[in-house]
Amino acid sequence: GWEESGQSTILFDRFLNFAQNDGVLHSVDLDAESCEISRAITSHKVKVHNGDSVEHFSDLSSQFEEQGRMIDLIYLDSWDVSTNEWLSDEEDSDILPATHALRELSAIIERLRPGGIVLIDDNMADWAKTADEIRAGLTEVGGEYGKRTKVRGKGRLVLEELRRRKCDLKFMGWQILFVCN
Repeated sequence: GWEESGQSTILFDRFLNFAQNDGVLHSVDLDAESCEISRAITSHKVKVHNGDSVEHFSDLSSQFEEQGRMIDLIYLDSWDVSTNEWLSDEEDSDILPATHALRELSAIIERLRPGGIVLIDDNMADWAKTADEIRAGLTEVGGEYGKRTKVRGKGRLVLEELRRRKCDLKFMGWQILFVCN
């Protein structure tokens, strides 16, 4: 979805190839065609995997543990939240994507190095119902939700878990960023 997607795999790939940054990016997608496109437009530093992200993260975590490797950044951006889930008045309308993101985090978090970053996409403040309301609200507060704003979306349960782990919340808007020690 070129028009709606943020193209994070491309951006992270460009970062890895800027000024000789080192590293490997592992990207996971259920859609085989999306994986093929990603492979075609990214560098050799990107390893694109077709499959379930929770299962892949669990396998990757085991491999990294055996190899003594750690992760610098975990970006949770699967299971897009639908418009119906955003617009619903039901409190748990986002439970499926929120639970999935928590399962992803749980599968890989132990391999995050001290000072590593967890970034979660697709989070809407509970006071917003539309993208226009989010844009207006973020403009009013300088691009960020308040630190104690209740959010809906992928990060709702992850936010609670990372706070429980005493990770440091650095940014909370459409994306939420934590640094974990």
